[in-house]
This record gives sequence, C-alpha cells and structure tokens, in this order.
Amino acid sequence: MNLNNLNMSPAAQEIALNRPRFWEHLLYAELLSDELPEIRLALQDEALIRERINSKYYGYLENDPSGALIEIVNLAKSQLLYIGEIATSFRKFFPDENQDAFGPIGTPGDPRKINIVAKKYASEYFDIGCHWIEVKALFHVIDLYAAQIGANDPRKSFFLTIGNECLKSISAHKNLMLEMDGFGSYLNESVNAARAEVKKTRKFVLSWPDVDIDSEREEARIENAKYEFDENNISSSVDSKNTNASFNSITDIYTWIASCESISKADLRRNLLPLGLLVSAVVEEVNEKALGVSGDFAMLEEGDKFEVNRDIMMLIINNIEKFEI
Repeated sequence: MNLNNLNMSPAAQEIALNRPRFWEHLLYAELLSDELPEIRLALQDEALIRERINSKYYGYLENDPSGALIEIVNLAKSQLLYIGEIATSFRKFFPDENQDAFGPIGTPGDPRKINIVAKKYASEYFDIGCHWIEVKALFHVIDLYAAQIGANDPRKSFFLTIGNECLKSISAHKNLMLEMDGFGSYLNESVNAARAEVKKTRKFVLSWPDVDIDSEREEARIENAKYEFDENNISSSVDSKNTNASFNSITDIYTWIASCESISKADLRRNLLPLGLLVSAVVEEVNEKALGVSGDFAMLEEGDKFEVNRDIMMLIINNIEKFEI
C-alpha cells in the first residue's frame, strides 16, 4: 500500500510498513502523538476566539442584561451537556469499536482507515479545546460585569451562580482534554502488557474530580488576566499584522492563500482557529483538490511555512462549484 499521500510521519510510516505485533494499536498511538501537539499549539492562540466572545457578550450585557442572562445561562448549561455527551461516547475511538479500521482478531487492519480514526480523534479534541476557550472567555465577561454590580443588587447572586456553572464547565473541559492527552500512552501500555502476557489492570475511564470552585475561580482569573478585556479596543490582544483580513469561510481562506507566495504555519493556524479548522486538515484538503484540477500539489511544506503554487490555487477557486466547500 502506498502511504505517501497519507501525510504520516516517518515513525508512523515505519510502523505501518514493518507491521510489528499489535502494529495497528502502535500506529494509532503514533498518529495521535503526531496530531495532538499541533492542536495544542493552535489552541494556545486564544485571542481571536476571546475577541469574538468579549465583543458579543460584554456589549450584550450592557444593552440588554435580561436577554443576555438568559442566553448565557443556556450556553453554560449546553457546554456542560456537550462535555458530558463527549465523555459518555468516547468509546467510539477505541480500537474494538472500529474493526473496519483495526480489523477483527487475526485480520490485519487498514492504515488508511486507522489514520482517519486518528484524525477524527484530533478533530474532536480540537472542538473541545475551542469550547473550553469560549467558556473561559464567557466566565471572564461575567466576572467583569458582576464586579460592577453593587453588593445589594439582586442580580449579584444570579451572576455568581452563572459564573460558578461556567467554572464547572471549564474544569470538565480541562480534565477531559488531560485524559484524552493520555490515550496514546494507554494504547502503548496495553500493547506492552499484551506482549508480556500480563493482565492489564489500568482501565481508560474518562472522569473528573469534584470542582473546587474557589480554586478554579482563582486559576481562571489568573489565566484570564493575560487577555484583559479593553472595551475601547477589543482587538488589543491580537497581533495587528494578522487582523487586516476577515475570514468568514473556507472560501475566504482559499482566496487569501491564492494571494500569497508563501504562508507561515503560525499565520495559517491563527486565521483558521476562529473557523474551527486545523492546518493539517486544510492543507490536505487543498492538495486533494489541487490534484483533481492539476495533477500537482498547491501547498508544499518548507520548514515553518508553506510554499504556495498560486496558479493551482486559482484553478481551485475558479472550479470551486465542483467542490463541496
């Protein structure tokens, strides 16, 4: 099988080609170790997501407090429901739930399909991270607004209650991501135990401890202090060289790429984050479309940037109606 077009790391390709015992699980763990660091790096740049939350809800609270409170309560509740649903459905990423990719006992798996499962895992991890940033930003807005309300104002306790719900959600998101970080190590431990023919005692169970609200509030405030909200300049925390354009869709991204000779990974990552898109996924999709219209790649990785074939990118844009964007 030709693995070159799967964009696997050399270590992952070696596992898929040499196929040691339990290679499917080892490949899955290696693919996760390749995918997750890029996502963690992308999620470090919180400013653009926070800017959107701050500009929306701070102004909303100023102009329509009652309407804003209802929406914020619903959002906080939906975040807790969302993270609970993810935790209870996590088994969908276990090898035994993906026999089409990993193969039943005694039957080899399919590297291409294992790669797809790993990318779905990475995509869900990224979605959780984006939700986590949003709820941290929401707590920041609520916390700032609550501080402006007098102690005797009847809304004070309501704001504190909503803030506490946000803190519970922040804690749940954070702990779920920490558990997901360890899934690759768990797979490797499982392989080592099977090779040694010993019974594996540790189970992978997604759970999180009870929330210490005071501790979580202090931690959230310390982290939010890095993104202090200035209502007179809500973009102050965003690098100015990357705020000249507004990208509202993947088509906008394609047009921007087509205007560049080369693009740094950092700039591409920063502009994709508000759309909830990953660099690797977009580059892979661009090159897949490029092969379809020209037989060659449109974006080639060179160190910390991508070289762009603008002619091919324009072909993609001119044939955009042929693709589902």
